[in-house]
Amino acid sequence: MIVAQGVSNSATDVRQLEPMVKQIKTYIGRQPDEFSADAGYCTEGNLAVLARHRIDAYIATGPAAAQRGQCAGATSSTSSIGTSSAQHVTTHEL
Repeated sequence: MIVAQGVSNSATDVRQLEPMVKQIKTYIGRQPDEFSADAGYCTEGNLAVLARHRIDAYIATGPAAAQRGQCAGATSSTSSIGTSSAQHVTTHEL
């Protein structure tokens, strides 16, 4: 279910994750339990934001994110973190 969306003139989505989390909280009246996103959101900083907010995240890594060195340890199509720290990124093949 999509509960928030946004448009920006930024070349990447990297700085859009935290404002999107805040927008979701405004729309549904509480912080989300889960967050899914494309590879444009895949950075260590964004994973840390989600871990700090205790949000389970499902973020596509894709080859571009791996080449940029983002989402350390993520080599498959989806990176998942739970409520622990961003350093405990696990990957799952779909």
